[in-house]
Amino acid sequence: MSFFPSDYIGDEVADYFNEAAVHQIKCAWNANVVRAPTMPKEDKVGGWMTDKDRDYSRLKKVVDAAIKEGIYVIVDWHAFNDPHIDGAKDFFANISKTYGSFPNIIYEIWNEPDGENGTWPLVKEYAEEIIDTIRQNDPNNIIIVGTPNWSQRVDQAAQDPINLTNIAYTLHYYAASHGQPIRDIALSAINQGLPIFITEYGTVTYTGAGPMNESEANLCPMPIAVYKTLQLTNLVILHFGPHPGNWLIKNLGAPIKELTATIMVRIKSIF
Repeated sequence: MSFFPSDYIGDEVADYFNEAAVHQIKCAWNANVVRAPTMPKEDKVGGWMTDKDRDYSRLKKVVDAAIKEGIYVIVDWHAFNDPHIDGAKDFFANISKTYGSFPNIIYEIWNEPDGENGTWPLVKEYAEEIIDTIRQNDPNNIIIVGTPNWSQRVDQAAQDPINLTNIAYTLHYYAASHGQPIRDIALSAINQGLPIFITEYGTVTYTGAGPMNESEANLCPMPIAVYKTLQLTNLVILHFGPHPGNWLIKNLGAPIKELTATIMVRIKSIF
């Protein structure tokens, strides 16, 4: 289950970064991992690099709650074209020093690389620096590395993977946008032995909007493909209901098929 970035739209989204929401996700929806995104910098409402104390307070509520509930939490540096490496080092040094001793923590170090900064050689170079920052405090927990073209080109990572342990690679898949070409890319990478972690999955377009593409969603063999590497355990729906931690099926209504999701995995089965 992925939360929406707390600083992407405004403070109303941050209302869901709380213990009650995490408890509901685990106990009512049977999720075993939550994803807590933090943006480096956002023009309208800030981010870690301009509002560090605010964003850390929000993130800490989710991380602490996940640890209390005994589930995994993906700490996501929700960057796009520019990874803001200095901010990323500060962010992951902070998180790994504070929480690195807890096996609940998973690090997602660059949400969606794209553009001129998002070629695999540059992503790999960035990743190795951030991995080194994390490993100074946390030698073991899983680190998920973004891939080029908005975390779609896992095949490029498969051709030149990072030669370190406990590393997985991000794939983002939206059925109404991507279809068979991305599924082929994923299968190619998996056949080369690359551990893939789908941190965003949707039945709609990559914007998170529009109607569900049911035919592509039904045809998608992604859960089967990912199972070969990660052992798929669950698929859940992302939804921000009207009351934090008090969501009912009736709150979802017709849009239920248009919401995004995160694929859950048994982390211990990766390596």
